[in-house]
Amino acid sequence: MPHHQIRIVFAIVSVLFSLAGPFILDAQEQRKGVDCRERESCTDMDLAEAIFPSFKGIGPAPIQPQASPETFVALKVFFEPNSATIIQQYNRELDKLGRVLTSPDYSHRRIRIEGHTDSLGSDRSNQVLSEMRAKSVKQYLEQHFTIAPDRLEVIGYGERRYIATNATPEGREKNRRIEVVEK
Repeated sequence: MPHHQIRIVFAIVSVLFSLAGPFILDAQEQRKGVDCRERESCTDMDLAEAIFPSFKGIGPAPIQPQASPETFVALKVFFEPNSATIIQQYNRELDKLGRVLTSPDYSHRRIRIEGHTDSLGSDRSNQVLSEMRAKSVKQYLEQHFTIAPDRLEVIGYGERRYIATNATPEGREKNRRIEVVEK
């Protein structure tokens, strides 16, 4: 293929990606959930209702979780820069999650802890960092609460599942997060 045709194809593909970007972002933002980072306080009940929306009333929760749309909770948990070390002041936020998971109503429910990063750094380092941060949350919960390890799944998404633009510091801050969903 001649050099000028390659440039034209590249330009067309670039335009298509720039036009599709906002739609991809909108689709990701349509997930239902609670962002505890934006609230003054997320209570244990707020967490329980957001993670386990199919559970209503007294007695054991239904065996099948709500199928669609997937709901999430973005935890108010922050880490040391470029590290999986949880900043100590946010341990109390994880304690709320631990209390929910060990309460009789939810003691058999399973969750997935998802790590997310912004786009600064390489794809590989962001992937590893997101996994390490999710593992740190799991480790904290296992060390401080009696939760069977098989109830907590961990996955890192790196920078792939952004919810805001990575072009601004505010957007990157929103993208660095830990989300919890029912499995």
